[in-house]
Amino acid sequence: MSTRLDRLVLLLETGSTAAVRATAAQQLGDIQKQHPSELFNLLSRVLVHLRSKNWDTRIAAGQALEAIVGN
Repeated sequence: MSTRLDRLVLLLETGSTAAVRATAAQQLGDIQKQHPSELFNLLSRVLVHLRSKNWDTRIAAGQALEAIVGN
């Protein structure tokens, strides 16, 4: 069974709309706020998507990073 983090990271890549991806990105920021000790784990999961071939995935990864560092 996948964790909430797994599902949110997957949505960065496979979300059906930009709104779904943006919501997943914001929720990843919320995870950082709740579990600050997991910063590096969270960043390592998101940074991979910055190099995606899909533009929308790269945008969502950037939004996730913004949400993470904002918390």
